[in-house]
Amino acid sequence: MKDAITLTEKAAEHVKELLEAAPEAAEGLRVSIVSAGCSGHKYQFDYAKSGDLPETDTLVEQNGVKIYIDRSALMYLLGSVMDFSDDGFKSGFVFDNPNVSSACGCGESVQFTRDELDENHP
Repeated sequence: MKDAITLTEKAAEHVKELLEAAPEAAEGLRVSIVSAGCSGHKYQFDYAKSGDLPETDTLVEQNGVKIYIDRSALMYLLGSVMDFSDDGFKSGFVFDNPNVSSACGCGESVQFTRDELDENHP
């Protein structure tokens, strides 16, 4: 079975750095999507600890790291590539996500195709 998302080597290396510096022992990162920003949603990252994770999370293990995906975010992330970008002015995880229909000008929030479908068919 194909993983829900693909993690680049650069993203995996940054996850490893984050986990080494984590304030408490963490085994991976958890990705969720929350309502925020002018486009409606943003990606949220938290440290993942085995005892604190819902059983409904989807685990993706690639390039030596574990990414847990919140159940409610899974349909929005399917087919995505998670990368890490550092251009000197701004750094962070970035997604090449086929489910995104638009993003705000600052790049902090996105709107998903699914949102548009829900708006047109209440």
